[in-house]
Amino acid sequence: MTQPQEPTVDGGTRDEALRTELLARRDRDQQAREALSPAPSDEEWARVTAVDVDNTPWIMAVITERGWPGRSMVGEDGATAAWLLVQHAPLDEQLTALPLLAAAVARGEAAFRDLAWLLDRVRMRLGLPQVFGSQFTRDQPDDPWEVHPNGAARGRRRRAAIGARPVDADRRALNHGA
Repeated sequence: MTQPQEPTVDGGTRDEALRTELLARRDRDQQAREALSPAPSDEEWARVTAVDVDNTPWIMAVITERGWPGRSMVGEDGATAAWLLVQHAPLDEQLTALPLLAAAVARGEAAFRDLAWLLDRVRMRLGLPQVFGSQFTRDQPDDPWEVHPNGAARGRRRRAAIGARPVDADRRALNHGA
């Protein structure tokens, strides 16, 4: 049974069932990642991968059939959940979704920060410099997280321009759980 859809202020239709599913999938994604130990075992990564393998075709089908699930369709939290699912998808799917997210941002249907982080993830995976310095890496499980090489000073200025917290704050959070 589908939930009734409510009209939004801008005349669109809010899809609460889709929002609920996006939030549930986001929660499973985050629970799997939060359960990782500092040096994750193959079994731990398998649980994360299983969540991603389940989420990716689902979110790509939503995007293909309905376009980017934006704020007016699924609320702010639902739109951000859609970004998170794509952020953890394979590169080909990220490349497909990136222009759709960019168009949603241009319409005011998604957060620019989500676009910035996905753009950096795609660029990093393609071996290109990041624009916002949002992606971190480490060589070994005991090593501290560091911003992926990208010309960090440029990334810091751009992060500040979009209201994102400084790279150092993200680095401290990743390394100390704060």
